[in-house]
Amino acid sequence: MDPLEDIDEESLALSTNRTFLDIIERSWEQVRAGNTISLEEMKRFVLDLEED
Repeated sequence: MDPLEDIDEESLALSTNRTFLDIIERSWEQVRAGNTISLEEMKRFVLDLEED
């Protein structure tokens, strides 16, 4: 079975994109350091942006 057989083009492109992988790694570093916000905080932030 070909491991790439069931992967879509976008996922393949992102999984091999160094810039994208660096962004994901920085995000995980922030999570490990406890720099996160709750879903409710995110919703308030996004909804406030939509009202502007």
